[in-house]
Order: sequence, then C-alpha cells, then structure tokens
Amino acid sequence: MVSAMAAVAPDVGARDVARMREDGFVVVEGFLSPSEVQECRVALAPHLARELFGRNSFEGLRTQRVYTLPALAPVFARLAEHSRVLAICDAFLQPNYLLTAAQAICIHPGEVAQGVHYDDSFYPFPRPR
Repeated sequence: MVSAMAAVAPDVGARDVARMREDGFVVVEGFLSPSEVQECRVALAPHLARELFGRNSFEGLRTQRVYTLPALAPVFARLAEHSRVLAICDAFLQPNYLLTAAQAICIHPGEVAQGVHYDDSFYPFPRPR
C-alpha cells in the first residue's frame, strides 16, 4: 500500500508553516488515504463502542474521548511522526518537544457547546496569537 503519510517535499512543509503563521491554522486536505482513514476507524471502533462519555459539562456529557492514540495502533504513531506534522511542530515548538496529547474526540448529537478555553497555556507564545 502506498501511504499518504510518506515523506513530503520540504516546500510543502514550509507552505504549511507559512499558512499557520498567516492564518493561525492549516487544513491539510487529503492527508490520509481512504484506507488509512479506515484503519483509524477500525482502531477506534472498540474504544468508542464502550460508550464512555465525559464526566461533566466541560468534558461533554455526550462526548467521547479516546486518549493515548499512538499506544493503541501504529496508524496513530505514523500520524504523529508524519513529516508535515513534524515540520509544523519544529517551526513552532522548542527543541526536544514532547507529544503530550493525542486523542480522538467524538461529539454526539445533543452535546452542548463547550466554553471557550485555551489548551496551550504552557507554550511561551505571547497573545494575541
């Protein structure tokens, strides 16, 4: 199988970083092949089937979270190690950064909106971003 997660040209990573700097985000369309999307779904299925939802309104009483994805299936480790992901991380994080959160979030119908909050208070970037 040819993987969409193969190494990409440096200019592609540079374009992603430029988009992040300009817009504050980047959409990486076509990042996964259909077979890789299916591999992710298969890996998540048993965890989502347990139907464990958030414990409070902040987590979401109709929201499921599956944590430590790279430990669950190789496809998730490949995502974290993808050259486009690493190019973005290298551009914005200090050397020797550590992935501390890799999770899937499944928001079900009827969930209420979560309040605005920041998950990045430990990064030394001035606001506004």
